[in-house]
Amino acid sequence: MWSRKMGMAERPAVVAVNPASMLASKMVKEGFGVVGNELSIGVDILVRACLDGEFGAASGKHFDND
Repeated sequence: MWSRKMGMAERPAVVAVNPASMLASKMVKEGFGVVGNELSIGVDILVRACLDGEFGAASGKHFDND
């Protein structure tokens, strides 16, 4: 909800991103006992959100990478 409200402002752009669930992090391994998916899956969407024109008019929106 914060991202949506804050995204109504002109600047800065505010975008909520779920990089992906169950990635191969220490928290997932210890908490759920599974290896998880490659961390690069989560990195890819965050890099795109920062650098790609795809997110140019995305302020106030949510992106789910699952």
